[in-house]
Amino acid sequence: DLVVDTGAEQMVLSQETAQEVGVRPLVTTISAGVGDVGVRGLDLGRADSLRIGTLEVSNLPAIIKNPPLTGLPESRVKDSMSPLAFGLSTKIDYRNKSLVMATRLPYEPADIELPMRVHRLAVVRGVVNGEHPKSFVIDTGGEVISISLGTANAIDTVPPRRIPLRVFGTSGWDADAFLLPGVRLAFSEIEYDNLSVVVLNLHRPSALLGFHIGGIIGHRFLSEYVVSIDMQRSMLRLNRY
Repeated sequence: DLVVDTGAEQMVLSQETAQEVGVRPLVTTISAGVGDVGVRGLDLGRADSLRIGTLEVSNLPAIIKNPPLTGLPESRVKDSMSPLAFGLSTKIDYRNKSLVMATRLPYEPADIELPMRVHRLAVVRGVVNGEHPKSFVIDTGGEVISISLGTANAIDTVPPRRIPLRVFGTSGWDADAFLLPGVRLAFSEIEYDNLSVVVLNLHRPSALLGFHIGGIIGHRFLSEYVVSIDMQRSMLRLNRY
């Protein structure tokens, strides 16, 4: 089982899975994600092939979680892959449990189209509190809508007493995470008023990517639509159910 995770740059395998399927470490790479560990070195290997349905990809880079993190909740699915890392466009129909991956998706009219930029990760533009445009990562492997600590400080609405949250990511527990109510968030004609968002420390992932990550849109946002991440047209297309 693999998590479909567009918030990851490569296929990611646990140390156990890599050993089981014969993916050996070749070099060391640098990774950064949500969590206190921040930037860390991980092994990078190569899978000879990956087959999903009728799709087969050869010579696929794979990050191996070695050394593994400890003290995190056990997950049934420990491995992930991103179709975007293969250069493939993706269509996800959450309600009908359908995933389509293709070099080129056929054009279909969409209820909402958001221009998309891809620099290691796919991002779209969102506006926070009506005046702060920020880049949001499209993360099918994430659960909630979140903003970065830098974005929260920029909009100057951080309360003196915070509502702490226990949030873990690919780099461990995020001790700085808290819940921020009363946020207005807009993506073109999609508008959220008085939204409670999770605030995450995204300083290290931003530094690794080379630009400021304003936030992340995960399952809570995406699952309301049939989602098409169109790499060829640089567009996130959303169709309401």
